[in-house]
Amino acid sequence: MGEWSDYFEDFPEENPINQPSHPLGMLVELSEERIRRNAKNLRSQNAQRKKREQAQAELHRSIGALMEAYSWFDVHLGLKIKMHSNSAPEVISLLNPKSPMKLRLECLKRLVEGSPVYPETTHAGAWGEWIVQAEKVRLLRNDYAHGRWVYNHGNNSFFFAPLSWDVDPKRPVTPIATSPAEIDALATEIWILIRSMDDVLRPCFPLGRRNIKMDTASSEGLAKTREGN
Repeated sequence: MGEWSDYFEDFPEENPINQPSHPLGMLVELSEERIRRNAKNLRSQNAQRKKREQAQAELHRSIGALMEAYSWFDVHLGLKIKMHSNSAPEVISLLNPKSPMKLRLECLKRLVEGSPVYPETTHAGAWGEWIVQAEKVRLLRNDYAHGRWVYNHGNNSFFFAPLSWDVDPKRPVTPIATSPAEIDALATEIWILIRSMDDVLRPCFPLGRRNIKMDTASSEGLAKTREGN
C-alpha cells in the first residue's frame, strides 16, 4: 500500500490532522483564521494611513499657500514704508528681516493717519477696514505658524490647537476645527489685501513717492539690510 504520507497526499480529507475534531487540525484552523484577521487589520491600517497622509498633504499645501501669500504681503508692506517714510533710520530698522510685521503695520498706520490729507479724504473708511483686516490676517497667520495640528481619526481631518505649555488639566486646550478650504480662503484674503493696497493708500499720499534723505551712515546701513535680504 505504501506510506501513509503518500496516501494522505492523495486523499487529504482522510488525514486525521485535517479533521475539525483533531487538536492539530483545530490549531491549523486557528492559525489560518489569525492570519486572515491580521491581514484584514493590516489592510485597514494601510487604508487609514493613506487617508491620513492625503489629509496631511492637503493641510501642508494650504498652509504653504498661506505662508507664500503672507510673505508677499510683507514685501509689499515694506516697499510702501520705504516709499512714504521720510525717516531713514526707521526704514532701515523696519526693513530688517528680524523686525516683525506688527511693527511695519504700525508704521504704515502712523504714516497714513499722519498724512495731511487723511482727515479730508473720504477714503479713510476704506483704510480703516483694510488695516483691521490686515491685523486680523497677521494674528491668524502667527497662530497657524506656531500652533499644533492634531489629527482626528473620526472624520479624517486636522484640528488646530494654539501653542500652549499649560499642563493644568482644568484648563485644557480646545482644538479648533479648521479645514484646508478655510486656510485657502485666508490666503485669498491676503492676496486681496495686496491688490487693494495701492487703491487704499493712493488718496492719502497724492504726491506719490517721498524722497528719503540719508546721511552716509544711513545709506550704508540700508545697503547692508538689502544684502541681508
